[in-house]
Amino acid sequence: MSIIAIMAWVLLVSVGHAASRTAPEIGDSPRSSQLPDTHALIVNSGSTNTCPYTIDVALNSFATYTVCQRHGSGTLDVPQTISFFDHVLKATPLDHLPYKPCLKPISYATETTVDYAQQKSPDISCPSHDSRVTQLYDDAVSIQHALGFSTIRRPQSLPLKTVEIPDARNMVAPRYGKQTFAPHPLPRTITSPYGRGAFWA
Repeated sequence: MSIIAIMAWVLLVSVGHAASRTAPEIGDSPRSSQLPDTHALIVNSGSTNTCPYTIDVALNSFATYTVCQRHGSGTLDVPQTISFFDHVLKATPLDHLPYKPCLKPISYATETTVDYAQQKSPDISCPSHDSRVTQLYDDAVSIQHALGFSTIRRPQSLPLKTVEIPDARNMVAPRYGKQTFAPHPLPRTITSPYGRGAFWA
C-alpha cells in the first residue's frame, strides 16, 4: 500500500478523532480490507540503567507507551506519523533487514526493534549502511522524545537500619585496657586575702 493511502487514512481518522476524541475502529471503514495494518510497535529492551519500553503508534497519530511499569499516551504530529509509516512500509519485510552486531556500553546497551504486520525487525540501533535501518531508528528516537517520557531507572529506597552507637565511657582502648571517663569536676570558689578565685579539686 502506498504512502498516499496512509496519508488519506491519517487525515480521515484525524478528523474523526478531533470531532469525537475517539478514533473510529478500522472495521468501520468501507475500505478496511485494502488498508495496511494501522499499528506499529517500537520496542526497546532496556539496560542496566534504563527501563525497557514499548510504544504503540497508530495511524491516527495517537500513541500509547509503557515504561518503568508506567503507562502513558500522547498525540504525535501528523507529518511525523506519516514519515514513520512510510519508512516502515519501505523497510518491509522487516525481518529481512540487514543486521550487523555492534559494541555497546554495558550500562546502556539496549536493543530497539520495530514490529509491524506480524513482522519484526532485527536490532536497528547499531550503525548501518542501509538507509532503511537508520531511518527507522531515527523515527524511534524522535517518537520517544516527542512523547517526552524518561527511561532512567529510579533508585529503589532501601529500608532504614538501626545502628547502635557505643557509649564512649565504656570503650576499651586496644593497648591500655578499659578506660574510665569521669565527668570533669566543677570549679570551687574560695575567698582569700587576695580576692575571690576558683580552683579545681
